[in-house]
Amino acid sequence: MRLSPSFTYDIDKMRILSHRVLTRVGSLAAIQSVALASNFPFNPDGIATGPDKTDIEIEGRTLAKGSLGPVVNITVMSPAYFPTIRQPIIEGRDFTAHDDAKAQPVAIVNRALAGHQWPSGSPVGKRLSFNRGKTWFKVVGVVGDVREFGLDRPPGDELYLTMDQTSFPSDLIVRTALDPRVASPLIRAALHEIDPQMAVDQVATVKLLQQETFTPPRVIASLLGLFAILATLISAGGIGAALALSVSQRRNELGIRMALGAQPNSVLRMVVRQGLGLALVGVALGIVGASALARLISSLLYAISPTDVLTFTGASLLFLAVALIACLIPARQIILIDPVIALRQE
Repeated sequence: MRLSPSFTYDIDKMRILSHRVLTRVGSLAAIQSVALASNFPFNPDGIATGPDKTDIEIEGRTLAKGSLGPVVNITVMSPAYFPTIRQPIIEGRDFTAHDDAKAQPVAIVNRALAGHQWPSGSPVGKRLSFNRGKTWFKVVGVVGDVREFGLDRPPGDELYLTMDQTSFPSDLIVRTALDPRVASPLIRAALHEIDPQMAVDQVATVKLLQQETFTPPRVIASLLGLFAILATLISAGGIGAALALSVSQRRNELGIRMALGAQPNSVLRMVVRQGLGLALVGVALGIVGASALARLISSLLYAISPTDVLTFTGASLLFLAVALIACLIPARQIILIDPVIALRQE
């Protein structure tokens, strides 16, 4: 939820207000953890504006005149932010209450930034600045990557700062064991005890925000899926009809083979083998074409390859099964009748 105090505070009073908010909300029953942050995963405002793209300077690295340093997105938060959103700390430590305005300025980087700027070593203990060297922040930890700006965008280089050394973040993130619809009025009441005029808006769960990011691609993918099902059914029907007609037209040939002594089972295997041979050629050509065209919908997919082996295998087996049935049924009908009758009907 987004917090807006009823009047303007200076930075020190903002920090006091922040801690009062965290303490009061954290004291509520069934509240597991609470944090303040300037952004969080799937935040609609963050997705709309995108990363802030602040350039930083890394101590000991000389920049060419007029050039910019690495570009990062900066998020300001309270110390409990990472446990609240379940973002793991993979190296170093989290922010603590000791990281206040009087302490050494500290920062935490994500895995992507650590890999890009310190590929052969650890960033912990290194220093960086985003105000042209006026203030140097010591890196004290590395956290896992998060797709903050939507599942369709890969994790970028993220720099995290504590609010006790920077500014007041206005997004309140709460992890609770209660139903969010039950917890929301309790949190509002607790906040209004601190400031009766404090505006509390944009209340939503992260799960709901995550689902909303799927809405546009989900609609398009659903339509494409519907068209794909219809195309599959039409294709399967066409394959079945074509092969069934082909076998039926060979009634005279199959009758002659059986009249000359061919066993019904051998005739049946021959028809099925020839039909499946044609089907295999068609499936192979279809896989090649589908592999080339599937990349056009790669932007609509998440955590799955456009050339997913399971999907291609399932579709191929479906068409082969249709081909098998289309060959088997008319062939069995032919071999079950007397060869002489089959010749006379022809």
